[in-house]
Amino acid sequence: ASKHDVKPQVGARSSCYKSFSSKSVNLDSVPCGNLSDGAKVIDALKGWKHVGPRGPIEIDPKTRDVIQNEYIEQVIKKPDGKLGVEVLKTFPQVKDECKILKVGRCAS
Repeated sequence: ASKHDVKPQVGARSSCYKSFSSKSVNLDSVPCGNLSDGAKVIDALKGWKHVGPRGPIEIDPKTRDVIQNEYIEQVIKKPDGKLGVEVLKTFPQVKDECKILKVGRCAS
């Protein structure tokens, strides 16, 4: 197991976890060998899948967009008095549709 293998924690949405998910592609997981060739790295990551702290994450082989679960959450007070997160609903494997809809950053 690599140092990046972490048991998923559903509902973990802090910027730390988001950063971990987006950076969980480490050099050991890139099967292309020479990292100086950007085109080969991008090609090697098409269809890449990983289970991180926020659940499954993958790169769409056609669009190269990230596909991951999205959560509706509620902040709760845990029995120990600390704040925690309760997942109210999970939307599995959400794709970024802005390219199809041509809205926001994808409008131009």
